[in-house]
Amino acid sequence: LYVKSNKRGVFKPVRKYYSTPTAVLATFLASGLLHEYCWIVAFYVHDDEKTAEDGTCPSCHYPTHGKLVAFFLYSGILILLEFRLGRLWAFQSMKRTLPAFIIRMLVIF
Repeated sequence: LYVKSNKRGVFKPVRKYYSTPTAVLATFLASGLLHEYCWIVAFYVHDDEKTAEDGTCPSCHYPTHGKLVAFFLYSGILILLEFRLGRLWAFQSMKRTLPAFIIRMLVIF
């Protein structure tokens, strides 16, 4: 559901007017913003949770804003690099000659 809505709501409209890499980055940006919003809603500190003395909540989690957006944009850049660099002769040669297990380990690590 989420992937389809992201594709229909962000990727395809942006792709209509801009390049595919721009559409990919816009999709990752939208996903990061949605995740930021979910964290803000999930960890919102209500007034009854705050102490009367200083107005803070010592047992509450305060998320750092912007880290999720940065992570998703970084992931989008890595996807674009993988798409571009994966076509190079060296990577295609490794894909054909190395065993599947080794390729999986290279991807994971």
